[in-house]
Amino acid sequence: MNVRRRKHRAVAHRIGATGAAVATVLFAAGALAQTAPSADAGVTPGGANDGGALPDPVDEPAQPQPTDPEVEGNDTSGDTSGEGSGEGSGANGAGGARGRAPAEDAAETREAPLTEDQRARMIPSDGELPDPNDRAPRRFFFPPYLREWGRDHDTTVLFPFYWNSRVRDSRWLLIPPYYRLRSRTANADAFFPLFYHGTGTSADGSNYSTTIVPPVWVHRTRGPERARSLAFGAFPLFSYYENFGANGRLQGEHLIIPALLTFHRWSRTSQHTITPLFQYVRDGSSTTWTAGPVIPLVARHSSPNLRWTLVWPALFFQRNDLLNDRHLTVVGPFWTERTSSSLSVNLAPVFFHAHDRTSSRTTVFPLFHTESSREHFTLATLLGGYTRVRNESTLILPFYQNHRGVSSFDAVAPFFYYSREPRTGSSTIQVLNFVHNRRATGSTTVFFPLFAHIHEEGRFDTTITPVFGHSYDQTRRSRIVVAANVHYESSPEHRVVNVYPIWYSAAGRRWHHNVFFPFVWDIGNQDEGRQTTVIFPFYANVGDRRGYTRWAFPDVFWWRHGSGESLSWGYDIAPFFQYGEPRRGDYYWSVLYGLAGFRRQGNYEQTRVFWATINNRRPPNGRADNDADRDTSGPRRAGTTRVDRDVIVDL
Repeated sequence: MNVRRRKHRAVAHRIGATGAAVATVLFAAGALAQTAPSADAGVTPGGANDGGALPDPVDEPAQPQPTDPEVEGNDTSGDTSGEGSGEGSGANGAGGARGRAPAEDAAETREAPLTEDQRARMIPSDGELPDPNDRAPRRFFFPPYLREWGRDHDTTVLFPFYWNSRVRDSRWLLIPPYYRLRSRTANADAFFPLFYHGTGTSADGSNYSTTIVPPVWVHRTRGPERARSLAFGAFPLFSYYENFGANGRLQGEHLIIPALLTFHRWSRTSQHTITPLFQYVRDGSSTTWTAGPVIPLVARHSSPNLRWTLVWPALFFQRNDLLNDRHLTVVGPFWTERTSSSLSVNLAPVFFHAHDRTSSRTTVFPLFHTESSREHFTLATLLGGYTRVRNESTLILPFYQNHRGVSSFDAVAPFFYYSREPRTGSSTIQVLNFVHNRRATGSTTVFFPLFAHIHEEGRFDTTITPVFGHSYDQTRRSRIVVAANVHYESSPEHRVVNVYPIWYSAAGRRWHHNVFFPFVWDIGNQDEGRQTTVIFPFYANVGDRRGYTRWAFPDVFWWRHGSGESLSWGYDIAPFFQYGEPRRGDYYWSVLYGLAGFRRQGNYEQTRVFWATINNRRPPNGRADNDADRDTSGPRRAGTTRVDRDVIVDL
């Protein structure tokens, strides 16, 4: 029964959605009457029915089928309703139903029980099992009129003015702009776009009703038990909603008034109320509220672990952290913070005080600052200060300073300074612009700005003066000497001599460069086989292991690359004469770049006279058809000769 019900409902919906489109297309083709096949109608072709309908193969299945009392009851009522409504040519179908003998009905009720396979096949699903008692729908179509009817469904369409459909106990009627729906679970009436009213029953058993008269709407629900809800509004002015639970208690509500920038939402565990002048937020046991336009003038927050209050015009703020037992109060420039073990009192920017069980701190700006604890004491005043941390102490007075601890110093800044570190045996003394440092590994002496000497035993020794500098690195055995504009550097790996800004010379084991700027350049690298030589503006040479290219004043070029079979060479006395052999057997020469010239490249020859080119092909060794000279590098047509692949490049 569920399979057949879904099938008829789907047919009715498809007829309603596609009937109008089908009517439009077929209307252009002319009048057409369409009926169901004669085998379904129970009428012999070209003759009348003699005393009853022909046997319907759907009504008499090949195998016995079980009888479902609910299905049979619905099918019988469907046939009766079809007769009572006067379904025109559907009488044949009704006659086929009446033509069944009582003995056949009795036989069907005594059918054998279903097998396990038959029970598995009867699980309801979309379109899997056809209804053996269902007949194909009948249809009459004469554009723009369409009527289709069958068991438990009937649809009539007069496009585009009228649509009426029935599927079992559900009926739809559309006479634009009026729409009506009647069914067991829903009823609706609409007069688009001015009015809508609908009622029905939801899946949970509650009843609902909706009424819309734009821009006003009202929606109500009731059930199950004492549950109910109400929503109404006038778009875009306001919207209100409330709902009550099954026990009759309010569960939630919300209110929106866009013009007043007002939003309110309430539930049993939270609340949000927002207006231009007041804001309130509650989430469980935590609440926060503020009052004031744009910038809150008053704000309050409360939760089990934290509470705070803000009064902005009075510059008042109070915060109580109940979880950590910390309390803060701020009134303008004065604030105090209190915990179970500490207290802080402050008046900015003059007075600051804080103390706990082990330490205290007090500042009276700018007169003095004092701070003390079990291992620390500090006192600072305008005339000096003293601080002590464990066994380390420092004293600072206007004309004397000292420090005592792991290292010690005495000073009369900025004229005198003397420090010593007993553990390492190092000491430093400074008198005006003279500084001397002595340590176990070396020494440093500076008489600024005339002299400096730095020595590290076994590592390096450096001496610097305004006109001379020398440094020797004992670990790398390298030396650097700088005097005025001369720079000298040497090591086992390289040597550098520079006389700024005209001479630069450096050499390594297999590389070198010598530059007499900007006239002479000599740069070479034996590992890479490269050599560049420039004598500006008369000569230039760039070469590597494969060859070289050279130029000489005023405009002479000559080059040579490769060796043996791949040797290529040539020269160019621009613009008068050019000669070259790009590869073995090929050559070219030219006068004034084409006034006269000749090129041979492979089997091609080119002659140039007054910069015009004459190209001709020369058979290889005079034998064009010799098999040894045929092109075997790729496919070619039968009967064709070799095509030389050399390319001529004009000068």
